[in-house]
Amino acid sequence: MIRKAATSLAIASAAVALPLSFAHAAQTCSSSINDSTIQGEVSVQGTCTIQGSRIDGNVSIQPGSTLIIKDTTVLGPISGEKVKAIDVQGSRLGKGILVTGSVDSVKLTHTSVYGAAVMLSGAKTVEITSSN
Repeated sequence: MIRKAATSLAIASAAVALPLSFAHAAQTCSSSINDSTIQGEVSVQGTCTIQGSRIDGNVSIQPGSTLIIKDTTVLGPISGEKVKAIDVQGSRLGKGILVTGSVDSVKLTHTSVYGAAVMLSGAKTVEITSSN
């Protein structure tokens, strides 16, 4: 009996320590999202890096913010107004990018954009390398 209780306690403790990798509601990102699946909207404030993840909803970039995406699939649109920068590397964008007002820098490297266009209003610098 004592042996079973100790084993059950160890399993329960291990289950509590596991990281959560799925989020189902809107999420604010001001630092990073890594190796996660987000089934909702992501609101970018400040500088946000999304790496090795899947975003099933929209990504909304707040004015003056920077979005960096690496090895990630974004199924919803990426949009913002008066954005500082967008840097997308080795990713898939399902509904394109729409930035109005202005954007200092947009960089797409080894990235596929499908389902919608990339529309940038007032972009100062745009760099597209090995992307389609």
